[in-house]
Amino acid sequence: MDDTGQIERLYSPGEAADYLGIERQTVTKYALLLEQNGYTFHKDEKGNRNYTNTNIISGHKIKYS
Repeated sequence: MDDTGQIERLYSPGEAADYLGIERQTVTKYALLLEQNGYTFHKDEKGNRNYTNTNIISGHKIKYS
């Protein structure tokens, strides 16, 4: 859910990579680094990460910082 209580759309790692203009493997690398520092991602029943708009915005900030 986002700050307004609405459920955010979930994106696959490939979709997140496309939005960010980076390789899918780089999305995974960023996610692992963020998780090591307490950031959480939505995971499906198999443990695969799905990304929200908020996650993608965070990735964009990382990419351009």
